Amino acid sequence: MKIFRAALGIIFASSATFASDNDADTSRKIETLLKANEALIKANTELLQANRILESRIDLSSKEVTHSLVDSMTVKDKAILWNKSKSAKSKGDKGPRVQSIGKIQFGDDSTLFVADWKQAKLFALDLPPITASSVAPGSPYSLNIHDLGTKMGIDQVTIEDIAVRPGTYDAYVALTAGKDQTPIIAVFSVDEATLELEGGSYKILSLSDMSHTVAIINDPPKKEQLWFNKAGDPVESYLVTDMQFHKGRLYAAGLSSNDAAASVLRIYDFPFTGSYKTVSITTYNISHRQWETRAPLRHFFIEEVDLEQWGENGERLGTQPAECIIAALLCTPMAYIRLDKVNGAQEKEVIKTNAIAEIGDGGTPLSLVRYSSKGFGDASATEKVMMVGLYRNTKIIPMTTIVDAMNASPEGIKCGKGDSPWVFDGYENGGMGFGIIGPYGRMTYMPDLSGAGAGKLVGLRRDIKTGAASLLSCPAFLDGTRLTDMTIEEYWWKSYVPEPNPFNQQVLQAQYGGFPYEGYPDAIPPLIQNVTSGMPCTYDA
Repeated sequence: MKIFRAALGIIFASSATFASDNDADTSRKIETLLKANEALIKANTELLQANRILESRIDLSSKEVTHSLVDSMTVKDKAILWNKSKSAKSKGDKGPRVQSIGKIQFGDDSTLFVADWKQAKLFALDLPPITASSVAPGSPYSLNIHDLGTKMGIDQVTIEDIAVRPGTYDAYVALTAGKDQTPIIAVFSVDEATLELEGGSYKILSLSDMSHTVAIINDPPKKEQLWFNKAGDPVESYLVTDMQFHKGRLYAAGLSSNDAAASVLRIYDFPFTGSYKTVSITTYNISHRQWETRAPLRHFFIEEVDLEQWGENGERLGTQPAECIIAALLCTPMAYIRLDKVNGAQEKEVIKTNAIAEIGDGGTPLSLVRYSSKGFGDASATEKVMMVGLYRNTKIIPMTTIVDAMNASPEGIKCGKGDSPWVFDGYENGGMGFGIIGPYGRMTYMPDLSGAGAGKLVGLRRDIKTGAASLLSCPAFLDGTRLTDMTIEEYWWKSYVPEPNPFNQQVLQAQYGGFPYEGYPDAIPPLIQNVTSGMPCTYDA
């Protein structure tokens, strides 16, 4: 309005000057200016009305903006909305001014931790209450968003992280959007609509009005510490490589500015107290045949296992329950640390992990997922760990095998590659697990809240042909495999008649169940089966 008042002042001042000239041309100029002014005022009125309508549709106090509104906005408008928290100065906004999102992780079902590496901060966001639609019992539906950019109207999408809100079927997805690298958190809901190939509902968290607390990290890594750092992968972004919340504490792995021992675990009591403890981590890299203090725990989880106790001379004393951090590192060892050892360590103390496996040199862990898998005819679920990797096959390892590896030696593997049955490099030496090829970038587990054991694996990935970022899920018993990802194969031919054996029965049942899960509810193979009685499969006449 100040601009309009100033414009009016100029117009009237000009009018007075023209009038004093007492010239016919001046009168015409005044008339033209007045008409222009009327049009300007009308445009301003329409703009104010549109703004009031928009404000009435966006309830920022609800901490979310629904996709029905966002889909009607331009990419520029979305960026303004998503960045509102960053531009808020003295208008009463209480939300965090997030500049980047590296990792996200839930505490309880009402707290979401966000690691902002550009500001070296950890935000704890207070979430709105869980809605009934987020906890539909036994929901059989899946997430099948094959192009997030198109779905959300974003030109460029960078995948950051994914987490499932405890007690819900909601997937929280951290993305960096557009050329201006806007950090956003979108919430995708599993509901009946997601049966459609590009269906599903989503919300964008409006950070500007979310109550929160913050912890500052005092020792972030610096680019000056490295002699080489490729573009697009700044060392500062490794401030936090993974986070886990356990019994009132947040454990954040990552890098620090300590040159001699840069790999650290930062331990925060929550609610945040203004201080934290840092312990340095060193791991024996089997491929490199050396202890490494600058390789962070890329991904980890915390679990209580029956851990072997050892005597002074290496004799076995029996197992006792112990909580452990189980982690995967670059190039690509798996290792563990007893949690009581971490909690009892002094500030900046260096702690050695126990290496238990080598997944394959050159690999980069992208996710380490702890999940339960209950397949056809299984009386109970099998507890598994999936390590999603870059440059290496995804590995699926039974949890019992990991515990066996943890109990194989009092100090873990400290030998060269190939000297231990727990070392494997793309092959299944020692029975550690089996590999699948998958283009997933981030993966997590969505438990079945009904208790039926039909949990899902939910992943972010890119299409290897188009480059589109996708959010997809599959039943956990398929271990990350989506049947519809397969190219044209034997099973897809109408003329195919399967041999009546148990394997083909399982494949066909997977197709019957898998295709609807994957967004193709009408793509049912034209076969009749009776798995329980073992009858052969035949075509419906």
